[in-house]
Amino acid sequence: IELLAELKRLGFMSLSELANLERSSVITAAAAGDEAVASAAAEKTDYDYLLGMNLWSLTFERVEEIRKLLAAKSAELDVLTATTVEQLWDRDLQALILCMDQLDAEDAEEAVSSARLGSTAAS
Repeated sequence: IELLAELKRLGFMSLSELANLERSSVITAAAAGDEAVASAAAEKTDYDYLLGMNLWSLTFERVEEIRKLLAAKSAELDVLTATTVEQLWDRDLQALILCMDQLDAEDAEEAVSSARLGSTAAS
């Protein structure tokens, strides 16, 4: 039980808190800082994802790698939440146009190649 209290004190999220974050589509600053929402008495099963980890996976390098990944994903989330629906739509349309142009260019190259083969075979 002391270990569970220590995990809570260090700011590790319980499995139920992680599930709630996953379900919510928008994370607000107020919810991120609100520790009163979490239950005071954490059950052992809430931290099984941490307690069940192999100790070899908790090396300093691995922890640093996970922290960098967290920072990158947080930055990606910040950019995504700051992007409007219209901007997302325009970005997707531009990507679609680029792909369609590439497919058209490939089709044109294939048509030229098959025309050359057809004229060579007819000769």
